[in-house]
Amino acid sequence: TGDVVFSCLKGAEVGDGAVLRLFNPNPGPEEVGIDGVGLVERIRLDEEAAEGGGMVLEPAQIATFRLRGSLVRER
Repeated sequence: TGDVVFSCLKGAEVGDGAVLRLFNPNPGPEEVGIDGVGLVERIRLDEEAAEGGGMVLEPAQIATFRLRGSLVRER
């Protein structure tokens, strides 16, 4: 298996926390784990909750996550 690619980390436009965007350049699905934060939530580009998806990125898929908690500085 390969690695996913970091694309973006920014403060959330809506609500609190940070927004993390990852890309899977590999030919197969990749499961990601994000440590050091209290809550990880998969969201859409508009920062609303995403349905399904979980922590698996399909090939050539971009995924967006909201991070809240311990290592994320809240506004």
